[in-house]
Amino acid sequence: SSHKQWESIGLGKTGDIFLVDKNKKSLNINRLFTENKKQFFSQIDMAGVDKQTQQLIQKQNTTTGLLPIKGKSIDLALQGKSGLLIENDVFNHPALYAYAPLKAFGLQWGILTELPTREANVANETLSKKL
Repeated sequence: SSHKQWESIGLGKTGDIFLVDKNKKSLNINRLFTENKKQFFSQIDMAGVDKQTQQLIQKQNTTTGLLPIKGKSIDLALQGKSGLLIENDVFNHPALYAYAPLKAFGLQWGILTELPTREANVANETLSKKL
């Protein structure tokens, strides 16, 4: 969870990092869950995360090992590939992903960084104006 220093490491106001296991579950705590639980639960409900998973997250007060991460970026990372792409995040909002495989302790994981496209576009526009 980057010690809650998301913005200072370049993830903007809402970007996040995910360490994901072979079962496509996040192995770290979700940023929105940390910053605004009410909004987090509203968003995952609208995104179609099943009620049982929502209840487990609420009961255990963590997303670690519980939050499903779906998408082409995690599929590719778990296949040993790395790259960039735009796809919908866990809340069904378009986001820019950087993804890569991560082998540790004999396990194959995937690591993703996520930046909502609305933030990536603002950064791009700001840079363009400065140039």
